[in-house]
Amino acid sequence: MKAHSVIPLIVGMTGHRDLVESEVPALRQRVRDFFEKLRLLVPNTPIVVASQLAEGADLLVAEEADALGLELVCLLPMPLQTYRAEFTTAASLERFDALYARSRVIRVPAGCGETGEALDERDRQYAAAGRLLARHCYILLALWDGKPMTAPGGTAAVVAYRMATGDRSQRRTGTPDSLLAQHDNTLTYHIVASRVRDHGDEHPVHRALSAGYLHGVAGGPSVLEPVMPQQHRRVLARTDEFNADARRHCPPQGEPSGASVGRPAGAPESVQRCARLVNAADLLARHFRQNMQRAVALTYFSGAVLGAAFVVYSKAPAQFWYLIYVFLGFALLGIGTSHFAERRHWHRKHLEYRALAEGLRVQFYWRLAGVQDEGRLHTGDESFLRYQDADLEWIRNGLRAADLELLEIAPDGLPGGIGLAIERWVGVLDTEAARGGGQLAYYWRTVTRKRRVVHGAELVGRATLVAGLCAALVLCFSPFIGLARMQLPLVIMMGLLPLASGILEAYVQKSADRELARQYAYMYRLFDEARARLRNAESENEQRAVLHALGRAALAEHATWVLLNRDRKLRHMGGH
Repeated sequence: MKAHSVIPLIVGMTGHRDLVESEVPALRQRVRDFFEKLRLLVPNTPIVVASQLAEGADLLVAEEADALGLELVCLLPMPLQTYRAEFTTAASLERFDALYARSRVIRVPAGCGETGEALDERDRQYAAAGRLLARHCYILLALWDGKPMTAPGGTAAVVAYRMATGDRSQRRTGTPDSLLAQHDNTLTYHIVASRVRDHGDEHPVHRALSAGYLHGVAGGPSVLEPVMPQQHRRVLARTDEFNADARRHCPPQGEPSGASVGRPAGAPESVQRCARLVNAADLLARHFRQNMQRAVALTYFSGAVLGAAFVVYSKAPAQFWYLIYVFLGFALLGIGTSHFAERRHWHRKHLEYRALAEGLRVQFYWRLAGVQDEGRLHTGDESFLRYQDADLEWIRNGLRAADLELLEIAPDGLPGGIGLAIERWVGVLDTEAARGGGQLAYYWRTVTRKRRVVHGAELVGRATLVAGLCAALVLCFSPFIGLARMQLPLVIMMGLLPLASGILEAYVQKSADRELARQYAYMYRLFDEARARLRNAESENEQRAVLHALGRAALAEHATWVLLNRDRKLRHMGGH
């Protein structure tokens, strides 16, 4: 997320500290092979390797990632000097210091990710760091012997939490949204690594140095798949597609025109990158919406010309013989336009990028304001599109990746973060002067514009329909009022004007302007009510509660909109 506003692929790392020295060269080779295959799979996506930089496997993987030019993130579970004392050899400490200096450091907050277990402070912080790592990465890379956990913050515990099979306490204490939800971030790449210390018999299934994607089998041992499961390949493909679009259409670094999220002054660089990502998703959603609108307009214009050419040609083929070529030309234009738009996935991209932008925006301002629930920070992916189409999992992955950047914000938010969220997210509005900012002003302006478009289309449609009926009435009486020579033009008008009215109505339906006007009117009322409640709130906690409720409602509304409109595809005129 350095040069462009893109979604990184977060690879979390967990592994044993006491690797067998004779296996280290082969382990390094398997780690390199893993990263190189990922690079080929997602050429437009930066890979970020997050770990605790602990002695042993963590340092090994971080060195290989650094050699390949990948970005490193260190989740520091305790104060630096205390953590440095955990290293057992001077050589390991020297390797840590070198990698630490090249890493972006995130300090794990005390008490983050409570397990409900009676643990000492050290084990609690290691467990919190492991859970944070498993929670935010899309692929967990585990250099692990495959044996059951013996320590709450150890490698096996992190894998168990990741796979949601050994962590019953998390399911008991999870939010209502998570109790029955399918876990979509369980992807784990397991490289079997032996340990120096004796922990029982050899693993019954996996040989040392075997590797693959971990897949749990109900009632039996896990299996290692050499190829990434197809559903996860789709998630990464969609993420890479977004990143390619961002590189193509969004300016590097600088603020895109019409930015929807301002960058908080004095915030960490990671927060600035998240602000740019929100703006990039918004820009791309607008870009593909405009492309789609142009394609719809051109397709329906082609349909109107087709209808007009057919009506006129059918009444006087000898006189207007050349219209058959007009008919064929615009038929090809309409079919070609709709086919091109579908091949480029403009409709899908508009909906999905819009949903991504909304999820990122809510998550961003929740973090700034320090929105919490029983000590757990809310993030958009906890509730957004959780039960919906698996093809939308890439959006939730994007939210998780962005949230890793926002972990640099303190649990209670940035200083003045609540005010920033109220001012820049909720916004203000002066309807008389038609001025304002934030989502409140955006929805008001959009509702006004959409209603004007719909009203104008309805007026034009009625006018053309009435004009067609008038032409029919004139034709009925033309022999009696001396207009016999006008019969052909009147017949053509009888066909053309109602046809134009019908095509205009179909265009309004296809462009969804009526539905958008209703949805944006609802969102305007929602933000207006939130603004009033925020103004009357008596404490910051009450303001956070309002912001939380507002975000949940906004996410639910956008998720519903995406699902309802995914099949509203542009097809050639024969499909209407």
